[in-house]
Amino acid sequence: MELSENTWKTIDALVKLMGGGAITIAITLYGMKAETTQQNIIEANKRVQALVEITSKQKELDVSLGMQMLETMLKHYFQNSGSPSGAGRLRERMLLLNLMALNFHDVPIHLKPLFEQLDSQLTDSTDKRQLRQIAQEVARRQAFRLTFESGFDSGAMKVEAGKEISIQNFPFKVTIAKVAHDRVFASLVLPDRTLGPFSVSYFDMPLVDNTKVGNLRVSLILLNTDGESAQVRLVCFASDLAADRFDVKELAREIRATRYE
Repeated sequence: MELSENTWKTIDALVKLMGGGAITIAITLYGMKAETTQQNIIEANKRVQALVEITSKQKELDVSLGMQMLETMLKHYFQNSGSPSGAGRLRERMLLLNLMALNFHDVPIHLKPLFEQLDSQLTDSTDKRQLRQIAQEVARRQAFRLTFESGFDSGAMKVEAGKEISIQNFPFKVTIAKVAHDRVFASLVLPDRTLGPFSVSYFDMPLVDNTKVGNLRVSLILLNTDGESAQVRLVCFASDLAADRFDVKELAREIRATRYE
């Protein structure tokens, strides 16, 4: 059966109408999807911004509380420091020093002078041993954090005077010059020079008591000594994990190197 011309025109109009409608529907759906996607992006950005603000405020609060806590403990630690101190007061200071050391073990502050002063005031061997254990616990935590992802940790090593410690793939050696009853003396031997000897006591901590060698920092931790031999631990870690201390000699070397490049 043949269709009339009018019928074909009607079919053609319907197809064109349906095609135009389909395009319109497609454009509408695309627009709705794009709007939804844009809205999702906006909402996601808002959530990220809110999270950043919360984290920032939490960090500020942590720093503020930490500063207040440290200030309060230091004030209490030095309270009546000029008066004679009994055994009870010394143990109280040991507790405060323990709190400061453990709560701020990842902050580059030098607590070694406080440890050494308190150690000189303690007369009981048990108290002295406990104070050294506190310092060693802090040093252990710092060493773990500093060498966790990369770096080197020798573990406990027995050394004597004249002992040379070399580490494969590291451009230096450590020599033990002397072993005393409460410390060891060690030098850092580089290809072009020797640094030291340094005095390493029970109260040295790798985060602040270290030597910078290029992109590395080297720290020696004293674990035990009997005056003839000692147990030490050598750690090496990336230099940017600890804060730089102002070193006039190092600054002068860098200036000379820059001048002659």
